[in-house]
Amino acid sequence: ARVGQGSAIGKELPSDAVENFRKLLIQKFGSPYAAWRKGLDLDLNGVVTQKDLSEACRRLGIPNIRRLWKEIDIRGTGQITLQDFDPELASGLAELMQRISERFAHPRQGWQSVFDKSRQRRCDQKSFVSGCKELGLSSDAAALFKKLLLEPGRHFLVYDDIWVDLNPNNFKTGARDVKTVLKHGPGSTGDVTEAPPR
Repeated sequence: ARVGQGSAIGKELPSDAVENFRKLLIQKFGSPYAAWRKGLDLDLNGVVTQKDLSEACRRLGIPNIRRLWKEIDIRGTGQITLQDFDPELASGLAELMQRISERFAHPRQGWQSVFDKSRQRRCDQKSFVSGCKELGLSSDAAALFKKLLLEPGRHFLVYDDIWVDLNPNNFKTGARDVKTVLKHGPGSTGDVTEAPPR
């Protein structure tokens, strides 16, 4: 489904209910990205519907879901995106994916070349910040790194934290069949896309 650009949850709402809900999710899952992926967008289709939110609230024991949804879905589209949940995170992630897609045929190739040069299958904050600088990222790389951590207490990222390969054996070809949590932006639609041959 097509989703229009919107404002950040909690920034234009008179009530604190949405911001408190967001903080509760981050407290439980450890970071905004983990909250989105593990608490809300479980199928990684890039959007969260009222049903998704209802199920998340049920798991967390949060009542009055209809009121919360009304405050979250301020555009009345019936779904929200990562941009709504955390615009700074969504913007930084979209820029990272854009920079990778501009230089590499497949995100995994870009990840290995920029963030995992030692082939340890992980990237700590220092390597991430260095890689983002190499890519020319304008976003705050250190802040983005912390927002992307999927597990409390973990101090590194791996490729699969950000991209989900639908066919992991295809990364050496020109085919790109990668799923992400972003609904908008080049190379980050949340759907299967095909990269041009090189």
